[in-house]
Amino acid sequence: MYNNIQELRLNPSTCNAGKKWETEEDELLVKLVNENKSHQEIAIEFKRTEGSIRARIIDKIIFPEYNNENITELAKKYNFNDIEYLERCMKVRIAKKENAIIAENIISNETKEKYEERMEKIKKEKLNKKIERIQIRKAGGEKYYELLLNIVERLEIIEKKIDGYDFT
Repeated sequence: MYNNIQELRLNPSTCNAGKKWETEEDELLVKLVNENKSHQEIAIEFKRTEGSIRARIIDKIIFPEYNNENITELAKKYNFNDIEYLERCMKVRIAKKENAIIAENIISNETKEKYEERMEKIKKEKLNKKIERIQIRKAGGEKYYELLLNIVERLEIIEKKIDGYDFT
């Protein structure tokens, strides 16, 4: 991904790819969207990719207007042909927002002792995984250890993705 961004930044038409958005750019984005400019035209204006323009429109314009019922109108209003994609994006953003609120509540209600307990538990889990990997290495030899480590890493990635996915 990093290499892709570097390549995009070398291209004069996408030289702002991956850069932080400024407040003035967000204001101009809203103006251009309200003028019914295409995503491609806006991307050219900002020297960014069409995908980043669509993502920014979703985050800054559509998501605040979304109410679980108006996805078709929003898709039409903001030139999104793929309504299912837009709806999935909304669900992911809602889940992230809900998870952030839950995490904030947990942290704000958590005493220092509870926090330390939770951190100690996390440290123990990491230590247990490390010990487990050492035991695997000793038992199966280096070749099998590398294979199993690869499997474990892939399973952890899948687990993280599943944790962030809304099945409803």
